[in-house]
Amino acid sequence: MSERALLGPSTVMAVGTVTSRVTGVARDITMTAALGFFLVSDAFSLGNSLPNMIYILVIGGALNAVFIPQLVRKMKDDADGGRAYADRLITLTAITLFFLSVLAIVMAPLIVAVYTPSDYPKNEFDLAVAFTRLCLPQIFFYGIYTMFSQVLNTRGKFGAPMFAPIANNIVAISTFLLFIYFAGTAAAAEGNLSSGQVWLLGLGTTLGVVAQALILIPVL
Repeated sequence: MSERALLGPSTVMAVGTVTSRVTGVARDITMTAALGFFLVSDAFSLGNSLPNMIYILVIGGALNAVFIPQLVRKMKDDADGGRAYADRLITLTAITLFFLSVLAIVMAPLIVAVYTPSDYPKNEFDLAVAFTRLCLPQIFFYGIYTMFSQVLNTRGKFGAPMFAPIANNIVAISTFLLFIYFAGTAAAAEGNLSSGQVWLLGLGTTLGVVAQALILIPVL
């Protein structure tokens, strides 16, 4: 492959990575503006980080170490370029991720208990559980994003997976700005969020991961 042919995809990937990081910083800034450094922020950060941790721990390694090399092999050997195998793999992964997500949601109190001290105040524990349950569906969409990205990479389409996290960041930024608009910056400091505010934060950030995954469908 010529240097010019390599330069195009490399440039696209670099632009996507830089833009993703810039919007990621903007997301962190708006989150801090909305939630500050109060206990609400701790509960939200725990709930929002657990899905990715669980995904990586339970299934992320298997996808990268086992399924993806097999997919590459099928693309080379099969007459259809591995498309049928990729479809079966995506379906199997989606089913596994769905049941894993449901199980995690049911076990949310136990999962949160593992990551919080024994003397954690009950109201803060309950808030962390609420955020966790709203965010745990992200497990499913993190897995779908990974599968779509790997399929695209094996087909030589490297740009879209690099730009997809930007959609996640934009949705998250919008969520935090909406929270500030409706609840103000003092809501987190007071620590008494309404159920609607909890749902806004939890579902809003989860929708960001949904967008990150589904935005890849048109280019598959």
